[in-house]
Amino acid sequence: MKRLRAAIAFATVAVMALLTAAPALATAPGTSGYLPEGPEIQSQVTQQGSLAFTGLDVGMIVAAALLLLALGLVLRRVQRTDDTA
Repeated sequence: MKRLRAAIAFATVAVMALLTAAPALATAPGTSGYLPEGPEIQSQVTQQGSLAFTGLDVGMIVAAALLLLALGLVLRRVQRTDDTA
């Protein structure tokens, strides 16, 4: 019974992958929407030598990572004390 369910799940995923791949292959390349203006404008863009500011607050990412790390350590400690009791 498990093999049948696994086969059905695999077949479903394969059919969905094939159905979504067909429209993607039928589209035109992304650069065709920018021709002929795209290369002309790109040649006019000047380089300043620094990365663009994206608004990503790295401090918040680090804080979230530390919070998740601390939460994982606390959960590990709680689980360990439950196992020994």
